[in-house]
Amino acid sequence: MDANNESNALGASSNNPTLQAIVAVDKSERVQCQQPGCGHSVYAAVHIVEEHSRLLVLGSTCFEKRYGGRTALGPASYGAGNGRKLTAEEREMLIKNTAALLSWFQEEEAAAARAQKIREDAIATTNRSPISRPLQQLPPVPRGGFTTQAVPRSSPWPWQRPGTSIALLISPQGKCWIRVQHDNGSQKLVPWPKFSGWETALPHDIGLADTNLGAIAVDNIVEAIRILQNISFQGPIVGSWQEVLSRTQR
Repeated sequence: MDANNESNALGASSNNPTLQAIVAVDKSERVQCQQPGCGHSVYAAVHIVEEHSRLLVLGSTCFEKRYGGRTALGPASYGAGNGRKLTAEEREMLIKNTAALLSWFQEEEAAAARAQKIREDAIATTNRSPISRPLQQLPPVPRGGFTTQAVPRSSPWPWQRPGTSIALLISPQGKCWIRVQHDNGSQKLVPWPKFSGWETALPHDIGLADTNLGAIAVDNIVEAIRILQNISFQGPIVGSWQEVLSRTQR
């Protein structure tokens, strides 16, 4: 584990330890527990704790011994506390820059909150509007329109790594892109549904089109999402493929 991780401060904080997140990694990609004298590697229920303005990565047993119980610090600041499985890029951040990983979680939650606010505002506007509103008063359809596609019964990507989440990003024109982790650990951005010209629709800095998979092969997914957000993409909205794809229905 990177020694600099010990001093990854999130800003001014009290001396009281706080549970930031509980995550998990592949069993074959264990990470080192940072409890002094432990020496074990861990993969499930990996606890990230801020203590005295530094971040610690602890296995569940060491966490309970250090703080006096499994729920001693209350709920985690990010996530549902259910041990979200990290992608390969997120695991890299956990090891080398834990503060960046927490910032990434914060961005995800903020994006989800913004998307929820947009949906709530749209529903409220619809409820306030008379059914007979003239056609010219309706909001314009995004360029290219919305295309519906039924949610499949199983993951539409046979190459998706089992048990991993996906993430939805929506372009200003209403095109949906799905972040999917490949079974080999790499990240892809998939147009959903596929549309003509998808191969060159995203900035070239993000990656190259893989026509065999029907996806953009992404070199750095964190940087890619930041680039897309800077050009007014909404998201990411993270969840299982069933949850995320159901949100693409219009």
